[in-house]
Amino acid sequence: MVSEAVGSRQSPLIRPAQRKRQPLAVRQPIVILLPFPRNADRFPLEHTVILNAVDIQKILPHRYPFLLVDRVTELTPGERLVAYKNVSANEPFFQGHFPGNPLMPGVLIVEALAQAAAILMSDGRESDSIPLFMGIDKARFRQQVVPGDQLLLEVEIGQRRRNVCKGHGKATVDGKVAAEAELMAMFARREDL
Repeated sequence: MVSEAVGSRQSPLIRPAQRKRQPLAVRQPIVILLPFPRNADRFPLEHTVILNAVDIQKILPHRYPFLLVDRVTELTPGERLVAYKNVSANEPFFQGHFPGNPLMPGVLIVEALAQAAAILMSDGRESDSIPLFMGIDKARFRQQVVPGDQLLLEVEIGQRRRNVCKGHGKATVDGKVAAEAELMAMFARREDL
C-alpha cells in the first residue's frame, strides 16, 4: 500500500531523464580555493603571468619531474627575468633528500636558475636553438629550501658573445637569498641534440 501512495503522489525528486540542463553560459563557474604559500604576502597578485607552464615547455626541452620553472612574471628580453618555482612536498627528490627532513638539493636550485636563464636567453620565445648549460662559477648556498616554499628566481644576462652568454642568477625564499651563482650557457640547434 505504501508503494501505491508514493507512486500516486508527485515525487519531489527529478528523474535524470526529466532534468533540464542549463546552457553553458548560464552555469555557475567552479571556484577552487588554493592555499597561498607561506610567503604569499611578499608577492601580490598584481604579478601577471607572462609565461605559464605550457609556454615554458615550448621553450625548454625539460619535462616533469625535471622542469623546475613554473611561471615567468617578468621578462625584459636580453636583460632580466623573474620566475617562480613552487616547491611541493610531492617533489620526487624529497623521498631521498632527506627522509624526515626534506630539503631541495642545491644542485636543483642552480638547475632552476639555469632553466630560467635559458628562457631569458631565448627571449621567452620558441626557436630552433636552445641554450645548453656550460658552467657554474661562484655558486653559494645560503638557506635551505623546504616543501611549501616559493622559490623566486631572478636572472640577469651580463656578457653575450656570438652563441655564448654569461649571467648571474639569484634564488630567494621569503626575501632571503637561498642560492646564487654565475652561469654560462651556449646556443645549440635542436636538431643537433
